[in-house]
Parts: sequence; structure tokens; C-alpha cells
Amino acid sequence: MSFFGLTDPWIWGSYVACFATVALCAVYYYIHRNDKEGENND
Repeated sequence: MSFFGLTDPWIWGSYVACFATVALCAVYYYIHRNDKEGENND
């Protein structure tokens, strides 16, 4: 299998893991950013 010209499954598996980590971090940030907006009631 040639994915981005790479044939080693460990390398493209690492790419997938990196992209999944970025996506999960973005979702985590978005959820917790929305939770913090309602707490600033001065």
C-alpha cells in the first residue's frame, strides 16, 4: 500500500494517529471554551 508514497504501515499509522490527536484536541478545546464563556458573570 502506498500512502503519501510511503509503504511502511507504521509510518502511515503514525500520520493517522497525529491527525486524530489534532482533531481530538480541537474538539476538546471547543467544548471547554464554550463551558468557560458562561462563567464570567460579573
